[in-house]
Amino acid sequence: MTEPSIKGIALQSVIEDVQRLRDEGRISDGLLETRLEPKELAWLDQKVQPALWYAIDGYARLTQLLLEVEGRGDPAYIVRRGEAAGARLFDSGIYVQLQHGEKRGAEARSGGRSFSEHDGRLMTTLSGSMFNFTRWSYRVENREAIIEVEDAEAFPEVSRLAAQGLIECITARVRGRKIEVKSERPTPDRVVFRFDSTE
Repeated sequence: MTEPSIKGIALQSVIEDVQRLRDEGRISDGLLETRLEPKELAWLDQKVQPALWYAIDGYARLTQLLLEVEGRGDPAYIVRRGEAAGARLFDSGIYVQLQHGEKRGAEARSGGRSFSEHDGRLMTTLSGSMFNFTRWSYRVENREAIIEVEDAEAFPEVSRLAAQGLIECITARVRGRKIEVKSERPTPDRVVFRFDSTE
């Protein structure tokens, strides 16, 4: 079985921020050696390759350190990191479906049309580009948009929070206004994101 992994493009800013905190003396080498596996320590001294896969467990340990040290344990810190990651993905131009979705959203708003199911599915198309595990789907129930992540046993809580922020960023760019996204893990292998599907 393939090790559950995340793409380097999603790990890059985590590594850079842990390196920054280490350089500032806010995270000691001793703490890093206690909390990280040898391969993750090696990541801190290598250039992260955006297109390569990295173990999700290592991503989770590094992100948890950031949450504790820089985020002071506040989960909103990880949500904000997810929003910032979404903005970087838009600006990178790597995922053309994001720019296409933003353009479609602007055209729909100017034409008086609402957020479509196609626009909602835009958020699930990135999952295969970011994770080599989990299954993501989109649906609308009673005017509520739902993104469901299945086979999510290995999907860490920090990833749930970061994905919540990422989805908020994408919906805001497509709709042209801020949308609040909520998330929960009703069972160990399922994560659910919910937000208003109406304009």
